[in-house]
Amino acid sequence: MAGSPYKNLRMFGNLCGDHAASRVLLVSTMWEKIDPRIAEKRESQLAREFWKGLLEGGSRIDRLMTSQMSESWRIIDSLIQQSHEREATLLQQEIVDLERNLNETQAAQVLHSDLQKLLYEQKVSIKSLLAQVEKSDDPKLKADLQKEYDKIHKQFEKTFHEVRKLKIPIGRRIILLFSFRKPSSVGGLFDYVLSA
Repeated sequence: MAGSPYKNLRMFGNLCGDHAASRVLLVSTMWEKIDPRIAEKRESQLAREFWKGLLEGGSRIDRLMTSQMSESWRIIDSLIQQSHEREATLLQQEIVDLERNLNETQAAQVLHSDLQKLLYEQKVSIKSLLAQVEKSDDPKLKADLQKEYDKIHKQFEKTFHEVRKLKIPIGRRIILLFSFRKPSSVGGLFDYVLSA
């Protein structure tokens, strides 16, 4: 549970907010393919380390015990029974109720932060490749390094463009800072993991 799956779960928490957590069902799979003791241990670790914020918010855990269609429908039916519970997600509150632009939402702020980290990592890679290109006497290696440099530089430019689109102008940030309207739901169901 690292990298993209963790980022996706974190983004999910910032899109939905804590009020929606009670309508989330966390389902583990492959129970028929793994020793039940190992599977229970992994599920317990997920609950303790990664799902803690959601579980504290009222999310539930279920297990897809087999890959049979009837087992999948059992999970879906449990969600359908809960469908009468309706409350706006954090993203809906921010865009509709608070009239914020998409780039002003908590989810966009998390994405902005992640993109800035990616930008820094790409910048470090570019510097490293440039140093290697300059030191190399081998023309083939130099050509390969130049090709890699061009590829990373292109990714860097794309990421930089995405970060700029998410940036909130200073005037708008001041207005948002002094706005007394706040969403009733909050994101950050997974922030405790980052400090651990």
